[in-house]
Amino acid sequence: MSELQHQNSFLGSVREQFPELETLEARILYIISKKPREGASFKDIKGRLEPTSSVFGNKKGGFYAVIADHLRRLRSKNLIREKYKEDDQHFLYYQIRYYPTLRAVLYTHHS
Repeated sequence: MSELQHQNSFLGSVREQFPELETLEARILYIISKKPREGASFKDIKGRLEPTSSVFGNKKGGFYAVIADHLRRLRSKNLIREKYKEDDQHFLYYQIRYYPTLRAVLYTHHS
């Protein structure tokens, strides 16, 4: 089995076991890379998300509130670690358990 096949198999089994990670993947913000490009802006990140009207069109809580809610739910199930970095561009980085190469990024400048 190639490394890619192994990784895909592993991620598939994780998704079956923890469907809430699939929700995070499909609707919000995980970025498939070891870390975001240096100097990435919110626009860059938003362009790499799966936009849905319910997330980006939510006037009550908005994008940030939806992300924060998902992060809280994942943390309550011990699926994400505490933030491990906060940079000068107001990005908070979260490492998602069982996804060793993925990072969830929450842009906090306006939240």
